[in-house]
Amino acid sequence: MQYLNIEDIYNTASDDSSRESITELSYNFNHLKNGTEYINTHENEILTQELNYKLNFTVKQLLTICEYYNIDHTVKQRKLTKYHIISAIVAYEEDENNKVITARRQFLWFCMNEVRNDKCMKKYIIW
Repeated sequence: MQYLNIEDIYNTASDDSSRESITELSYNFNHLKNGTEYINTHENEILTQELNYKLNFTVKQLLTICEYYNIDHTVKQRKLTKYHIISAIVAYEEDENNKVITARRQFLWFCMNEVRNDKCMKKYIIW
């Protein structure tokens, strides 16, 4: 298979309009490539979040997260499975409008785990 070099094509173009078209096509291709990389990275982040919740959280903990986000009524009414609860949480956390509350919940969850893992302080946490 022979690959085309964009510079060779550009240099053999006969007029300026052809060169402009080649430059524009090259720019659009590179822009599309970067957009695809963003989508793949974003999809990987979502899959990583889902896997984290699946492996490291119980259904009870997931329901606690739903309660914090005030989406527990939807989850309980529909009697969702663990997979669907995780999907609901990830969808909520991916919404730009919920970034602040998501960050706060994650910070508070981290603090609770730190206190719970401390020898002296864990007796003050009801879990």
